[in-house]
Amino acid sequence: MTRYSEHADTINYCDVRKEKCIYKHFFYQGNSCEPYASLYISNLTDCSIFEYTEYTYSDHDRYGNWTKVNQNMRVEVDFNSDERVQAFCDFQMAPKEREELESIEIQGLKKGLFVADMSEDCTREIIYY
Repeated sequence: MTRYSEHADTINYCDVRKEKCIYKHFFYQGNSCEPYASLYISNLTDCSIFEYTEYTYSDHDRYGNWTKVNQNMRVEVDFNSDERVQAFCDFQMAPKEREELESIEIQGLKKGLFVADMSEDCTREIIYY
């Protein structure tokens, strides 16, 4: 059996007519198929949501797939930030520019005054056939 990741980047869903955007990017280190963090940004409702999550894996099954993870989230809800969100919907943005934009948002979430901290333990059981 090989390990798998249920995570996939869903970068740049954008509805130009409604000016709505969802941006989600998982961050990996080395050869790991488990992300150490993710950045989620959207403005699908009347407000914009900025969320940075760091993952800490504490248990794995016999095949190496995680069965318990702690998700430490920093979340900001902003009612006047459509321009910040729309910047992530630029399909032509250079990778270096996107990395810089992500870094700015992540640092802002880590230092933000109006950011909520949440922590959640998640477990899963994988049934192998």
